[in-house]
Amino acid sequence: MKVGYFDCFAGASGDMILAGLFDVGFKQSDLLAALAELKIEDIDVVVGEVMRSGVRAKFFSFTHRGTDEPRSFTHIVEMIESSGLHRGVKGKSIQAFDAIAEAESRIHGVAKKDVHFHEVGSLDSIVDVVGSFVGLESLGIEKVVSSPLALGTGRVECSHGTIPVPAPATLEIARGLPVRSWGLTGEMTTPTGAAILKTCASQFGPLPPMTVGSVGYGAGSRELEGVPNVLRLIVGDARSAKYDRVTLIETNID
Repeated sequence: MKVGYFDCFAGASGDMILAGLFDVGFKQSDLLAALAELKIEDIDVVVGEVMRSGVRAKFFSFTHRGTDEPRSFTHIVEMIESSGLHRGVKGKSIQAFDAIAEAESRIHGVAKKDVHFHEVGSLDSIVDVVGSFVGLESLGIEKVVSSPLALGTGRVECSHGTIPVPAPATLEIARGLPVRSWGLTGEMTTPTGAAILKTCASQFGPLPPMTVGSVGYGAGSRELEGVPNVLRLIVGDARSAKYDRVTLIETNID
């Protein structure tokens, strides 16, 4: 079984996840084909290489030659459901957006169907979420495991003003997941990154037993002090650890 392990020592965002997938073989043409299924056009995708604290990593970005209006959760679900994407990609993409919408609904006190995607960037989040699940499928990764999420500390600016890090939406999405601050300043894990990993990872913890096949690095947009701002993706074949079983039988004979 092909396993993908996301090592989130410097956090996780949608573009870091996508960049890491590109670094282990995901093709730009497959992403563009998926976006065409969603009727998203006039997009220029850029996948390049950068250095983050001495570590080479892939960097992903895109530009849209048009206007992008905030979309509601209901609208995004309709876009995905009416597309020609594979059933598994559709299901996981909707599940990830549901996690984000549920978090925003709790925080802002609005019905989930009325949640509009401002902070996560409507088009940006669609590209990251759908692209990540298309990438996992195209690479044949059957099982995903993630390390605990590094959340960071400090404050960040948003459309509502200054909010603490971890952002409220990220914390809501991370309910039930193992997290750490790692002493890093700034927003390390975004709501989109948390939602993607919560949806695709079957477990969170250390690197599982595997035979390593490829290693990819997805770059964040900033330089950090003391740690490379990258997400590491390790892909390999799972192997079963074999142990001898010893049964001890004790008794007292009088």
